[in-house]
Amino acid sequence: MYIFSDLALNLRQTLGDWFRVIQILKNGVTAPDYLLKTAYNSTADYFAHFNNWWSAIEYYEMGKNTTKMIECYYHLEDWKNLEALIDSLPEGDPLLEKIDGTFAIDLAKKYNISKISDLLMKYTNHLVEQGQIMTAIQMNVQAKNFLHAAEHAYRLENLKQRSQTEIW
Repeated sequence: MYIFSDLALNLRQTLGDWFRVIQILKNGVTAPDYLLKTAYNSTADYFAHFNNWWSAIEYYEMGKNTTKMIECYYHLEDWKNLEALIDSLPEGDPLLEKIDGTFAIDLAKKYNISKISDLLMKYTNHLVEQGQIMTAIQMNVQAKNFLHAAEHAYRLENLKQRSQTEIW
């Protein structure tokens, strides 16, 4: 009997039928912990793909995927739960920095803070001077300044090409 359930588990995994994988695992089949976590996160991704944010949150919570839970709460504009989730994060967590940047850009655009693009340009230029070109690109993409993001990406590619030609 064990062999058949193990084969069924492998089949469902291969097919990407994560709902069934969860069901099989809950029926007592032994498997590594990461498999259940992967099944929960993949099921949540399915729900998120169809904008069923509440169901996605439920499965992300079971899969302990805080990053995706924050994204779901953001899409739902459920600020109370988002705040509670942020408060539960340890101090210095990299997620806090990511959230901070996202909210700063969105709030500035929503409330039409003047000269936000000038401030963003100064900051991204500062990042480029510090050698953090990828961060500058990501900031511009988040702010939907795709032209500036492309310019920085072009600059990054030129730097990579120069470093490769120096090696040869």
